Amino acid sequence: MQAPEIATVEDLVRILNEHPQWLEALRERLLTRELLALPQQLADFAAATERRFEAVERQLQTQGAQLQTQGAQLQTQGAQLQAQGAQLQAQRGQLEAQGRRLGKVEDRLDGVEGRLGKVEDRLGKVEDRLDGVEGQLNQLRIDIGPLKAAHVRNAARSVADAIAEEQGVELVAILDRQELGAMLRSSDTHGISK
Repeated sequence: MQAPEIATVEDLVRILNEHPQWLEALRERLLTRELLALPQQLADFAAATERRFEAVERQLQTQGAQLQTQGAQLQTQGAQLQAQGAQLQAQRGQLEAQGRRLGKVEDRLDGVEGRLGKVEDRLGKVEDRLDGVEGQLNQLRIDIGPLKAAHVRNAARSVADAIAEEQGVELVAILDRQELGAMLRSSDTHGISK
């Protein structure tokens, strides 16, 4: 076999195309082992990264299911609190009705001061009870506030990745208040309102 003549770069390329084993030998001489191993390392890294993403996605799905369960529990608790509020309202109506009856009794006992004093005491107790019931109802409304806020926060977190995707960005992390405060303190926020 006659040795091929190489006069130009095109000749070299043509000969390497005709003899792929020569091209591979030339690669091994010109490139380091690290560079030759790089495609396999990149493929291994991509596969490992994909497995990690799949694990994270499974965790997010599990957390999403847990958040949905918690949301359902919060809704149930909210319904129970509303039922209790309705019961308190009914009790208030009953107490108001009792107050009206006591008012009629008071009208009948105008002439008897001793008995009138007792009726007035009873009316005062009824008003105190009404105030107590109103206080309890207001406290229930205050107590429900954090539950509603937690439910809204949890619902927003469960769809944060969908919101980010809709905006064309990638969700990396959800910052807590301390992280957000540290970020604001370390940045120029002169043009941003509170």
